[in-house]
Amino acid sequence: MVTTGHDRGAHTCPAPRSDVFRITMSSRFTIIRNVAWNWAGVGVHNGAGFIVAPFLVNTMGDTGYGMWILIASLTGYFDVLDLGLRTSVGRTLALHRAENDRRGITTTVSTGLLLLCIQAVVVVIGTLIALRAFFHLFEVPAGQERAVQTALILVAINLAVIYVFSIFDALIWSLQRFDLLNAVDIPSVVTRATLTLLLVTPANGLQTLAWITLAVTLAGGIAKAVIAFRLDPAIRVDIRSLSWRRVHDLFSYGAWCFLMSLARISTTQLGPIVIGSRLAVSQVTPFSIAARLVTLAKSLQVVSTGVFTPLATAYHAGRHRTSQQKLFLDGGKQCLGLGVFFVGYFSCLGGPLLTLWIGPRMQHALPLLLIMVVGELIPLSQGITNSLLLGMASHRALALASIFELIGSLILIPVLVGPYGVLGAAIAFAIPASLSRGLVPLVQGAREFGVSLPEYGRQAVLPVLALAVGPLVGIAMLTWWHSPTTWFELILYSAAYTCAYSGAGVISTFGLGALNPFQYAIVRSLSGQQDN
Repeated sequence: MVTTGHDRGAHTCPAPRSDVFRITMSSRFTIIRNVAWNWAGVGVHNGAGFIVAPFLVNTMGDTGYGMWILIASLTGYFDVLDLGLRTSVGRTLALHRAENDRRGITTTVSTGLLLLCIQAVVVVIGTLIALRAFFHLFEVPAGQERAVQTALILVAINLAVIYVFSIFDALIWSLQRFDLLNAVDIPSVVTRATLTLLLVTPANGLQTLAWITLAVTLAGGIAKAVIAFRLDPAIRVDIRSLSWRRVHDLFSYGAWCFLMSLARISTTQLGPIVIGSRLAVSQVTPFSIAARLVTLAKSLQVVSTGVFTPLATAYHAGRHRTSQQKLFLDGGKQCLGLGVFFVGYFSCLGGPLLTLWIGPRMQHALPLLLIMVVGELIPLSQGITNSLLLGMASHRALALASIFELIGSLILIPVLVGPYGVLGAAIAFAIPASLSRGLVPLVQGAREFGVSLPEYGRQAVLPVLALAVGPLVGIAMLTWWHSPTTWFELILYSAAYTCAYSGAGVISTFGLGALNPFQYAIVRSLSGQQDN
């Protein structure tokens, strides 16, 4: 049975130092490997998107590309129909592995797979029902009705395939083999990008994109299934292991994850739909381009901190409160550093990046980009906190805050879109996001781990802000003196800013002693521990 932070010793005494040390030593290589592979995966994913996005905009036009984003956004609403089940299955499997409970693993796999298959069918049926609504909500260009209809159905089938095969993602995730997950995802991304560049034309854009997406998703799912069975040959899908009690347990945890996913819908799904229906389909493109850059920052945070959720689950199962507290403080400092880095980068180099990447006509996306990235600063700083709370099953407050984010955005949209257009939409999403995914997890984490907010500010916030001032002022003065006009200059500026900021970040996190290359400060920080 999945237990909560309150009935599994969330507030118990810390384990002896020797126990914590053993967990640290066994986790170091795993954490470093997982973070490295995740960074490689997100680098390839965003690199491919960086190349493909301008190609699609120029090939399909603002309206055609905006239509593809709308199709993905509308079908993306059905992604929450899993009611948090996929997240719940992964966490439950990690908990049973920490407890060495083979029967629990078999029951979870069998029950979870059945539920995911049922939800996959619901997704396809729901999309077929939503087809008619799509043509009422948006003005589909003449002659593209059939292409839009086909693309909608194919994207829905793609989402159903993701549901079914996500049981194997959860199995690999519970084993903390993020390297193998990325070993499948990276070639998939490269294949999808290559096929897009080779096959998409102005005449067949929507349907071809949908077919490519479905084919690559299916191939990747099969590969992960093979890997999962090779990693754990004892895995069984047994109809006799189906359990109504396990259904209850999975949805008890997953229901709160489902509510948390509503926050993701606010900008990724709701934003394009609101803009496309209230303003114009062509306005979806600058919003989507700005959101893609912000997603880059968010994805780097997610892949860096997501590897800690299985570890946090193990800490919770072993009642290692000292480890949790230290990870909360150290993780907050590192995540905030990443967020401040991106705010500074987009503020100073976002304009040249948009001009060189998409073209001068995309300069009007810069204000959208700045509003979005500032709104994500505090949420970015709480990546490790989210992983810790999910591992403890103490994510109810996060889920309730997600409802606030969605409701807050819905209230602000009609107020701000009228007078401010697409800028008003960006503000309507940024304010609730900063409060619900930023301040709420910070306060919740401080309460769970016994850290006062002033102490958090002293240990996790002030060091980052103090040493970030120099690199931020430096890049601002450099761009004021001469703004990059070529890719070479932009790369040079980016490298200089990154090196200066990274150096300041190392000193902020580890002190001047971290400049000694023989120290293991990076390892100790990532694992949230210190050596004896």
